[in-house]
Amino acid sequence: KGKKDYKLLKIQMERLFDGINNYIELDDFEFGGVCSFEVYYKFITQKNGNVVVQFSDTGRTTATENDLIMLQGDTTNYYNNIRNNGSNTSVWGNGAMGTTNTNWNHVVWTFNTGTHKQYLNGVEKLTTTGVPMRTIIRAHHMLGNKYDSIYMNGYIKYFRIYQDLELDANTVTNLFNNRESSQPN
Repeated sequence: KGKKDYKLLKIQMERLFDGINNYIELDDFEFGGVCSFEVYYKFITQKNGNVVVQFSDTGRTTATENDLIMLQGDTTNYYNNIRNNGSNTSVWGNGAMGTTNTNWNHVVWTFNTGTHKQYLNGVEKLTTTGVPMRTIIRAHHMLGNKYDSIYMNGYIKYFRIYQDLELDANTVTNLFNNRESSQPN
């Protein structure tokens, strides 16, 4: 009683992405409003456009996508990008989350209306407010693929979506501390 229900979509895998042409396309699901995602991954090589997660709406998987949520890395930094204003203009995007590496990394990205937070290995790295995100069923939910042309070279051990739940800092820390065996409630 008093606990808000949420839906957990979980993909437990430990999947190798070869960096050439393989990725995972998830079944359609509603994403937006209040939600979070968690991913545990490792790059084998650091390269420009090494995408971990890309959600896009229109089915166009190009740099002109009008509705996009993306977590990627290049040879030095992690980047995020949100475009959901119906134009090709990023409403939030930067590389301040941290430096890429070839270690296992745990990322949580939380969304609560217009507030977004990103955590890297249990530590909050970025917060922004005033960036709305539409709650819609997007056409493409991909792991390891950017614009159908740049593919991740590395591993994803698991990926989880928490619909209708913004994970708080204590929960994120707990998930990170138990990342090898973490099974959320």
